[in-house]
Amino acid sequence: DADISIANHFIAYKNEFILFDTKTNHLNILSNIQAMRDLLMIGKSCSVYAWGKLYKKQLFSKNHVDFPVGKIHEDTFTTYKLFLLANRVVTIGRPLYYYVQRGSSIMGSGYTPNNMLIVDAADEMMQYIRDQQIPLQTESLSFRLTMTLYVMSRMSTSKVATIRDWQKLADWIMANKIQLLICNRYVSITQKAVICVVALGWRPYLTLRWLLRLLKIDKPLQAVVV
Repeated sequence: DADISIANHFIAYKNEFILFDTKTNHLNILSNIQAMRDLLMIGKSCSVYAWGKLYKKQLFSKNHVDFPVGKIHEDTFTTYKLFLLANRVVTIGRPLYYYVQRGSSIMGSGYTPNNMLIVDAADEMMQYIRDQQIPLQTESLSFRLTMTLYVMSRMSTSKVATIRDWQKLADWIMANKIQLLICNRYVSITQKAVICVVALGWRPYLTLRWLLRLLKIDKPLQAVVV
């Protein structure tokens, strides 16, 4: 009787298959708020991606929910609505899906200005949660930060990213820095360190990213996909 059912999955890289969630091997029944909190926390079984899930058709048809036409990251604009409309979300640890990683995919290719749409989707999600007075506003702010830092990390290795693109993201971080650094328990110590470096400017941020990659601990896609 689930409105949305979610299976565990493998991340497939050519001949290598990595199990996404190695800890969960049982069935979990979640309310819409519990499932949405998992989605916002990233890395949990409930992700923002449309794939790897089965949905009751009525979630779309009765509520007039559609994927936006002509936009990348279209599932980020949509999945959260389905989660909040669902009464019952069920996850299972059994891997039933293979997510193949290709270099030409949105996540595998380099930065383009269209990647900024994932930030717009996070803003829309935050506004929806605020307007509906859903008790997930702190979590949604943390999600927006993660998407912001994800896009910044792609910019750091791109030749097409502009200072204007970066400044738009940096301005948002600076406008919310008090909440992010002091008031939000979901912001990690590493994220707080990056926020402090962003305050110093683009060049210090690039230096930080270079050091993280040198130490092989810079994994911008891990927070979003793996």
